[in-house]
Amino acid sequence: MIDFIKEIKDLENKLLINPNDFSVMNSLAIAHLEMDELEKAHNYFKKVVDINPSVQSYNNLGFFYYSVGEPVDSYESKPADNLAKEILEKTLTLNSNVHYPYTILGECYLNLGQIDDASVVLKKAVDIESTVETLNNLGVCYFLKDDFQNAKELFYKASISGNLTPLLNYGYCLAKLSENSKAKEVAEEIIKRHKEDFKIAEHEVADIYYELGDYKKVVEIYKASQYMYSYDWVSRYLYSLQVTGQFELQDDCFEKVIKSVEKEINMIIDDDDDYWIPHERLEYIYELRAEIAKYQEILAKIQDGHRPELNFVPSTVINCYLFGCKRHNVSNYNG
Repeated sequence: MIDFIKEIKDLENKLLINPNDFSVMNSLAIAHLEMDELEKAHNYFKKVVDINPSVQSYNNLGFFYYSVGEPVDSYESKPADNLAKEILEKTLTLNSNVHYPYTILGECYLNLGQIDDASVVLKKAVDIESTVETLNNLGVCYFLKDDFQNAKELFYKASISGNLTPLLNYGYCLAKLSENSKAKEVAEEIIKRHKEDFKIAEHEVADIYYELGDYKKVVEIYKASQYMYSYDWVSRYLYSLQVTGQFELQDDCFEKVIKSVEKEINMIIDDDDDYWIPHERLEYIYELRAEIAKYQEILAKIQDGHRPELNFVPSTVINCYLFGCKRHNVSNYNG
């Protein structure tokens, strides 16, 4: 395990000898980031860009903005996808021969809803290096453009690595394309591996079966699940119970959901902590009561034959793209 406190002291001593050593500054930025000292990390990443504007310095600052955000104080930050985009677009003008800046920028574009732009840079990332991240994330672009065939092929290639995220995305694409037997095989494989490696939530696997119309399996998964109540999955569970005629279980689930929300309301009402600002407390209680009304409305619709929609959004895969990161064994850029 790396002692980052000691590393920071050693690096600061080196910087005293050569105050403009941007390589030491980059290492200091990463070490401070490891210690969650966001402002210090941010300042060093920016200094490196000022002293040595390069693929590495732009990439690292862009990745910082994308993965951490813009610091608002020493330990907190706010989302900064637009700043990340601006920095990473500069990186691409330097014609790097590594996929990192293309992959990060592609994810920024996805977050900002710029799907076509994301496709362009992620295609370039795949051309440079076909990794789990580049293949999967380009697949996400195709999926969001309803090109499920190309998305399926990319997710499959990414899933060969053993990563469960692209495998889940692949399984859902198969379901969308009505390749039912293959989709079920993938879902069963995820369930099997999920028991050994908790990386995929139960409701995500249930989505494949819900898309296939296998409501008995949806019920089986949710019935065994200890997943926290969420409107999206509860509505699909209630519908699956309706279709399979398990009305007592449907009533029991609905009652537990409502009691859970009511319990939270009562806890907030009884909470005498000075943390609460009066109007915020009232607003939150109002939101929770509106949530109860929403559950009541969806149950009524389900009992009237309505099928809740499933808005599956495939997950991206991200890695550490900080040049010089010791924790993840990422070397410095030598392009």
